[in-house]
Amino acid sequence: MLCLTVKLLNKILLISSVIGLISCQENADTSQVIPKTTDAVIDSTRFMTSDEVESYIYPIDTVVLGDINSDKISDTVFINEPSIIEEEMTCRDDVCKTQFIFSGGKIPSFGREQALGGVIGNAGDLDDDGICEIYFVPDWFTSSWTAFVIYRLSNNEWKEIANASVRREDWVDEKDKLYLPYQKRIAKHNKEYFELIENVMDDEGNEHLFPKKFYFTK
Repeated sequence: MLCLTVKLLNKILLISSVIGLISCQENADTSQVIPKTTDAVIDSTRFMTSDEVESYIYPIDTVVLGDINSDKISDTVFINEPSIIEEEMTCRDDVCKTQFIFSGGKIPSFGREQALGGVIGNAGDLDDDGICEIYFVPDWFTSSWTAFVIYRLSNNEWKEIANASVRREDWVDEKDKLYLPYQKRIAKHNKEYFELIENVMDDEGNEHLFPKKFYFTK
């Protein structure tokens, strides 16, 4: 009789424990709260194409340009590309502005609209004033045609001094006769002018490389 009582008591305790466990699970909050944060290390490709990312987040590229201002220190530029909505081929800032920020704080920043990043490089000191000019070739949603832009630093401000029409390097085969690296498109002559080799179409629809002359203004 005592053994039966003990077994019955154990069963009652076991059933009570199961009921209590089920009750705790029902009362517990099983939802996950995921904080909305921005990691220090970001995937720039995802940010360029994701509609889930806030408009103020921009992917960053870094380019070493060499010594721009003759201070014997190599200069680096950080390229802040606009965040885009790929399906609509638009930018969240409405103007698709790419920003250029230089390291060290000695060289001023500047920006260019209608540019989804692109290629920036040292054009050399074209006017022999001790400060190198820079070139920029903007990327866009479509087309292999783009601008080849030269900027000059004057009175602590970057100013566009030349603009030629070219094909983007990544759209032209290196074996093509129309292929010409960006750096080789710049032809320095003297302090008065320089030339850019641009792509032009003749009246018959044939494409050629042709030099375009630009004069310096004081």
